[in-house]
Amino acid sequence: MAEPFVTVLIPVRNEERYIERCLYGLAAQDYPHTRFEVLVIDGRSTDATREIVARFAAESTMDLRLLDNPRQKTAAGLNVGLAAARGEVIVRVDGHASVAADFLRRGV
Repeated sequence: MAEPFVTVLIPVRNEERYIERCLYGLAAQDYPHTRFEVLVIDGRSTDATREIVARFAAESTMDLRLLDNPRQKTAAGLNVGLAAARGEVIVRVDGHASVAADFLRRGV
C-alpha cells in the first residue's frame, strides 16, 4: 500500500532568517517526495521571505507552492492552506522550525 499523500502547511510572516533552513529540512525528508507537498502561506511579509521561498521553489524538485494570506493572521493562513491542500494527512510546520529527516515518515 502506498504512503498517504501529505500536505505540509507553513504559515509565515517575516521569516527571512529561518525559512530557508525550514525548507531544506523538508527537502531532506526520507518520506517519498512524490507523496508530499509543501504550502508556504505568506502573510504579506515585508522582508525577503517571499523571494527566498520563490527561489527555493524554482531550484528544488520538491512540490512547493507559495500562497498569499492577505489577512496576515495564522488562522486565516491555515485556512488558505487547507483550501489548497491535496493531502490525506495535514502537517503544520512553523517557518522558524527545523525538522529531522524522518519527521514526515515518523508522523505518518
